[in-house]
Amino acid sequence: MSAPFTAYQGKESYTFVSYSHKDKDVIYKEIEKLYKEGYKIWYDEGIQPATEWPEEIAIAINNCSTFLVFISPQSIESKNVRNEIHFALNKKKTFIAIYIEDTTLPPGLELQIGLKQAIMKFKTPDEEYYRKLCLAIKQESLSIPENTILKVKEKVIKIVSYKGAQIPQFEADVLQELEDQLAKQFNLVSKLERKPNMGFVVKNQRITEIGIYKCKLTTLPESIGTLRYLQTLDLSWNYLTAFPKSISSLNSLLLLNLNGNKIVIIPESIENLTSIESIGLELNKLDSRSKSVLKQLKRKGVKVTWRF
Repeated sequence: MSAPFTAYQGKESYTFVSYSHKDKDVIYKEIEKLYKEGYKIWYDEGIQPATEWPEEIAIAINNCSTFLVFISPQSIESKNVRNEIHFALNKKKTFIAIYIEDTTLPPGLELQIGLKQAIMKFKTPDEEYYRKLCLAIKQESLSIPENTILKVKEKVIKIVSYKGAQIPQFEADVLQELEDQLAKQFNLVSKLERKPNMGFVVKNQRITEIGIYKCKLTTLPESIGTLRYLQTLDLSWNYLTAFPKSISSLNSLLLLNLNGNKIVIIPESIENLTSIESIGLELNKLDSRSKSVLKQLKRKGVKVTWRF
């Protein structure tokens, strides 16, 4: 099968695609869909004859905004793919792994990419898989200087400095509202852990993870629903009895941890969390209706845990 399109060459934000040539019949179909949707894609079709392979690949990875690797038994055996993965991780590129087959990673590779964003294409319905893939790529944005004012869909967005991160003013306002409520301070972290008790992660000038652990949190502000790039929300071991309807607007949310709270009612609107993969509700006091809602989510493939 011949290359479906010319690899992107330019200065705008683009996605680097890593794959095994043994899988090209599958991969070409996948990236062609993205290309037709308007995504800028670089893959090894872009290497010119007589060009030194490592240098050309290194330049393409170094300049990309997103690194997308298709995982299969063939790709993890490929030295080129492994080198590309290592280089992308060293350069701290936003990393998306698409599993096109059920694949056991070697221990070293699992240690490196096991916790990175992954989409299990081989066991996900096509429509759901493609929606998740597009959403993951769309979350990338170009770096924006502090105090820049952007106009996006007729909304003015101001980028400010908050705790050492450059994020939109409205996202900083959500964190500030929570700080005022709890009389505690957030910490900018590279990944969420139980210490500090309040942490947040920023990627590409957007808040992607928030953790509030054992802080006696009783309510979430409605403004939490404005964090459209939020992927992880860990609110375990607090005093929450419910959460706002606006949480259903978090279309990028993958993990919601509410273990150890006092929640009784789960609103049906939680089914609007279109990207959700895991919900933790252990040691809450859910009513029978809420359990029915969660069973419906489990039937859709969401990992739901609860015990009482």
